[in-house]
Amino acid sequence: MVDQAKLTVDHSGVLKAMRLAPSQIAFGLRKEFGRSGGQLDRGMQKERMRGRPGLRRRSGRLAQSFHGQVFGNLDLEDLGFKYGTNVPYARIHEFGGVVTPKRARWLTIPTPFNRTPAGVTRVPIRQLDGVFFVRSKRNTLIAMAPDASGQVRPMFILVKRVRIPARLGLRRAWIRERPALVAGINKETAKVLKKAGLGGS
Repeated sequence: MVDQAKLTVDHSGVLKAMRLAPSQIAFGLRKEFGRSGGQLDRGMQKERMRGRPGLRRRSGRLAQSFHGQVFGNLDLEDLGFKYGTNVPYARIHEFGGVVTPKRARWLTIPTPFNRTPAGVTRVPIRQLDGVFFVRSKRNTLIAMAPDASGQVRPMFILVKRVRIPARLGLRRAWIRERPALVAGINKETAKVLKKAGLGGS
């Protein structure tokens, strides 16, 4: 999932400035894209990857996968910036949705007896010794097994589906950062126009 910035620029005077000083304006725009990408990434890591209202970090794979890239060269039509992640499950955390089992009959949700403080399963259900299943009063299927001390504990809750709320917040973070990016682009463009004798005093 990659969110890509697309900007419409008023070409009046800008194209002439590009012909007079293409490297300067391209350098300025690339600098602003890089600054904006860095700010966006810092906001995502600080506000959306440290628990509510965002996501609670578990393995760290999603947080580490976010990256930004400035693309293009001296052509305004080709110059841009993209930021996102290629982790498959990022999309459902961004937009929300329902998760169902793909290769098994049930989704297995570890209980506090069988998960780390970060929420990661300690022992997969297929590796549990002495596992058996019971139904709760609400008809929920529960996998029971002895823990390390030999005491029988509920290790997994088995369900057919889980609804994931939309809470990653990448689109909201980008919308919040966008005005600063546009302002920076206008500032860099104005510098080049002024040097080329096309801007105001």
